[in-house]
Amino acid sequence: MKHTFAFLLAALAGILSVTNAVPAAKEVGVAKLEEVYAWKQITYNIDGVPVLTSRYGGPVQDTESDDAWSFPEDDEPPKLAAAPPAATPETSAQPSADQNRQFFNQYNNIPMGVDHWQDKLFITVPRRRGGIPSTLNYLSLAGDKDKSPGLRPYPNLKANSLDSEKPLVNVYRTRIDACDRLWMVDTGIDETPGAYRVVQPPSIVIYNLKTNELIKRYDLKSDEDYIYNDPSGFASITVDVTKKDCDNAYAYLTDLANYGLVVYSLKEDRSWRMSHNYFYLDPEEGDFNIAGLNFQWGDGIFSIALGPIQADGYRTAYFHAMASFKERAVNTRVLRNETLATRSYHEKDFVALGERGPNTQTTIHGVHQTSGVMFAAQVGRNALACWNTNKPFKKSNFDIVAQDNAKFIYPSDLKIDNEDNVWIMVNSMPIFLYSNLNTDIVNFRVYKTTVKNAVSKTVCV
Repeated sequence: MKHTFAFLLAALAGILSVTNAVPAAKEVGVAKLEEVYAWKQITYNIDGVPVLTSRYGGPVQDTESDDAWSFPEDDEPPKLAAAPPAATPETSAQPSADQNRQFFNQYNNIPMGVDHWQDKLFITVPRRRGGIPSTLNYLSLAGDKDKSPGLRPYPNLKANSLDSEKPLVNVYRTRIDACDRLWMVDTGIDETPGAYRVVQPPSIVIYNLKTNELIKRYDLKSDEDYIYNDPSGFASITVDVTKKDCDNAYAYLTDLANYGLVVYSLKEDRSWRMSHNYFYLDPEEGDFNIAGLNFQWGDGIFSIALGPIQADGYRTAYFHAMASFKERAVNTRVLRNETLATRSYHEKDFVALGERGPNTQTTIHGVHQTSGVMFAAQVGRNALACWNTNKPFKKSNFDIVAQDNAKFIYPSDLKIDNEDNVWIMVNSMPIFLYSNLNTDIVNFRVYKTTVKNAVSKTVCV
């Protein structure tokens, strides 16, 4: 009897293993995507002066212009006040003190965010290591025809210099709204290992794209908007506004590190933080295998994608934790009302839509407002995926637009512009963190495709 029972268990396990097995995804390539830019390593173009290799000394500013700079020929490392401590097994991989003091350390510059407005393509480079000249940058699509152009500081280098008053310190991703404004969260933190410091409070920063002028800086409140004095988790921002009512804008800030969501009202010029169990990671879905590297991440709520405006003026806000295969949703009526947003029990405000499938951990996603098609940057599969939100949320309604385990390693950002284009930044981040980038091959790419082309021959039509 004991042997019969064991046999039945073994047979059942075999059946389950077959029925639960997921066939290996067929790599569909990137044929639908146009590779707009590609870099082996990042360079800069500062007021027409190319910065092509690592250097210690920064540029000297013309006293009569914020945008006129020149580089001294002498480029000696700064003298240290004291010798750096001896390396240990725990610190041997950290940058040296000399490297942390560099104006430009080429290897450390990893592009993260991408955004498009008219002729400008915005690219962010977070200050996670030393030697980052500028965290907010742009390229001219008409002027920067080279395949690997130097990034131009936006709005200028002075605004990005840590020696300036209220500089742009550390920007991960941006968001362009319907009113021609560029929004971002500046965490205010220089994350350089061994030299980590809080330069200033985290803030929401808004630029007028037509004039390139700063129009708003709103400092977030410690212990209210961000907890444990830790603003490092503000990795994305989503803006809820219509062109007919530009003053009535709301920004949604995801806090992946401390599992919260901050809502900011531009009209009221104030913010509130909300919590929910859905903002946490899914513990069994935090294992990643990217570029042959295995690691665990615990990132919580990472991205918010807004659906089309409904008859009552609100939208569906789709969101997910990065360490998760699941998608959830809530109506913006809840987010925009501080009383509803901050209550301890949300009843049925939040909806668990379901699971996307194995290895579908996603950074950023967005919804095309005309068609309702969602696009998702799936880092777990090195893929760009789609789902038509007008169809039921189930695995058979998801499809792969692009997937490549060499040319699409870690899609870190995704934006849908007002010209019906999808832009994707791919940056090989896990290789930088857990191995070594091969600087003889392309490591960073910006891709583009139209929504129509992306959904063709998929179930997302």
